[in-house]
Order: sequence, then structure tokens, then C-alpha cells
Amino acid sequence: MTVVTPLQSISVDLSVTNLLQVGLYGFLVVLYYYMYKSQKKQTEIQDRQTTIMESQNRLMAAEHQPEIKADGDLDAVGNSARITLSNVGEGRARKLGIQCYPFFKNNKGYWIPFSMHVLDFVIGPVKSPLSRAPRTAKVDVAGVHDPVHIETGSDPSPLENGLEAKEDSIRFEGQLKQEIASRGPSMTVDFTGAINQMIEEWGADEISIDIYVTYADIIDEEHSRHITSRKGIEVEQGMNFEEALKRGKKRDKPVETLVPDSEEEKLEGWS
Repeated sequence: MTVVTPLQSISVDLSVTNLLQVGLYGFLVVLYYYMYKSQKKQTEIQDRQTTIMESQNRLMAAEHQPEIKADGDLDAVGNSARITLSNVGEGRARKLGIQCYPFFKNNKGYWIPFSMHVLDFVIGPVKSPLSRAPRTAKVDVAGVHDPVHIETGSDPSPLENGLEAKEDSIRFEGQLKQEIASRGPSMTVDFTGAINQMIEEWGADEISIDIYVTYADIIDEEHSRHITSRKGIEVEQGMNFEEALKRGKKRDKPVETLVPDSEEEKLEGWS
């Protein structure tokens, strides 16, 4: 008869324990592996679903893309810009806005954006919202030489700040704003305030401007369209946007196209 000593019994117990630990470790490794594979597969499925949804959204946006065009030229009353817009596209245009990019002439005779980042004091565009202007009608008034514009009510469309697909010749207006940024906090001013700063900070006596209309499509992607430009505007303190349009030479292509290549990247921060 074999007698098992206490020491041998402990050794057997330890061997069994070690075997169980190795088995448990192996089981956990296999379990974690399958969990990892399952999680990876779920992630791949989610990524494919996201890609499909993005493709569907892009396709839907392409099929229902708004396209804004200006009917006639931009005009203004004071610092309020006024423009007639049509949506010739297939989708609704939302969040209509207007932007003004100002330029100054450097000592080499090149037009340079006021929004250059290398300057400590810069002026750049603000996306100012456009709203539907009240409808008016020309009325002949006794004793008055020219017809008088009489307000006939607001536009009935619920899109105060946009255009439905194929909506035609709607008058919009909006206050033109500029952002002034220096080493301190930035601030927003009207066009006259920006002109005053251009004169005080740079001694500017002549500027040019590019005007863009901005809008968003059905998936909230932003677009912009160049509307008009004015070149060689002689500026003075207190000048408003209406006066600037009259003083500048109308230009169909953006003044930005006259900026030297080395300065083009300076515009990116304000686009």
C-alpha cells in the first residue's frame, strides 16, 4: 500500500491548480479573441452603413441642389445691401447671406486682402444674413415728379432667409458687416466702421471689394457665389456701402483674381 505524504498531496494540488489556471487563461484568450472579432465586425458594418448613408445624402443633395443667381446688379441704401435673387436649381436654398471681401493696394501696386494674417490688425468678411425685403409698388403721386415706392406687404413665403427651388426674382436685403481682429478680442462693425478703421490704421485712400452671396443646401453644406466687385473705390471717413458702390468701377470677375499667388493663402482663413 502506497502512502501519500502531506508534501506529495500539496504538490498534486498545486499541479491541478496550475492546470486549471492555464485552462482558464486559454479560455479567456479564446473568449477575448472572439469578442474582438465580433466587435471588429460590428464596427465594419457600422462603417459600411455610414458610408452608404453618406452616399445617399450626397446623391440626394446632388439631385436637389440649389443654384442661386442674381437678377440685375447689387444696390444699397446706406449700409444695407439689396439684391434680387432667383433659385434656378432643384433644391431649397437656406441661410442666405452676403459677404464683402475688402482689398487695399500695396506699395507695389498689387491688390492685397485686408484679411492678411501677417498683419496685426486685419479686417475680414462677416456672413450677414439676407432677409426678404417688403414688396413695393410704384405709385404716381400728384405734385411729385418721380413715382413713389409704396410698401405693399411682406412676401408670403415661409422661407424668410431662403429660396424654394425654382423660386424667381425675390428681393433680399441685409446689413453689410465686417469683422475687425487685432491682438485683442475681435469685433463686428458695419461697413462705415470698417472704412473708418481702414483709413485710421492703414491710411487707406483707395480700396476694392468682392461681394458674395452664401447659402446652404438640404444637407447644410455651404456654398457661395460671386455677385459683383468694385475696383478703385476712393474712400473717406464716414463713407457707407451705397457710396462705395457708386464710386467703384464695376468688375465682373473677383478682385481676388488680381491678388499675387504668394498672397492667395491669406484669404483661406476668411472663406
